[in-house]
Amino acid sequence: MKKFIISIVMILMIGFVSACKPTVPEDKTEPEDFLTYLVNTKAAYEASESGNIYIQLIDGDEETTLEYIYNYTGSTLTSLKVVLIAGESQLQAYVKDGVAYVDVNGEKTKDTLTSGEQSEILSDYNIVALMETAINTFDLSLLKACTITTDEAGVATLDFNKESYVFISTGLSDEEFLEADERYQNINTNIEDITLEFTYTEEGVSVLDSTWTHTDSTVSSIKIEFRGTTLQTITYPTDLDDYTE
Repeated sequence: MKKFIISIVMILMIGFVSACKPTVPEDKTEPEDFLTYLVNTKAAYEASESGNIYIQLIDGDEETTLEYIYNYTGSTLTSLKVVLIAGESQLQAYVKDGVAYVDVNGEKTKDTLTSGEQSEILSDYNIVALMETAINTFDLSLLKACTITTDEAGVATLDFNKESYVFISTGLSDEEFLEADERYQNINTNIEDITLEFTYTEEGVSVLDSTWTHTDSTVSSIKIEFRGTTLQTITYPTDLDDYTE
């Protein structure tokens, strides 16, 4: 069940890669700078033992949201909250005092985690791996094809110009090249327009909101909120004692 939760998250994020304009300030940020901000954000989470991220995916009338919060110390998973809502389906998973509690559409179970299972979650299914998928989507090829239309008070809007979209492979390893080329071909074939909105500081990104217009005129969006790396307070359901083994 724990692997299922994280796998769903990864699939969702990968699957979404399938008239006046206000004057930009003179010392404007360049579009490719936002890749650096995303990498800095990833590094901040990687260096912290706590994290909080929220994702909202909208595809037509279908909405999916994910809330992912965790704290750990060394190899011990201290606390975890994962809430995934997709339409009328809902999955909630919690870790408290070494016990995993899972609620799938009202079916509530619990299981004591071994130290090995805790280490597996931290090493293989952590939030950094999740963020890396998102960051890779907004790569240099994509950002270099964007133009900043507004940039004020730490919020910038970028518009995609498909005619400027070219594959940039500089500095990529063989594996990274193959993944980047696949992303490029996918976007070039299936996406007509993209609008990106970054809420940022010099250190990183706090919100990334993107709208994707497909070649068949359908529209989807993905919003990612990076809610912090300080020690997280998790609110648990009041009926954890009612969960069955």
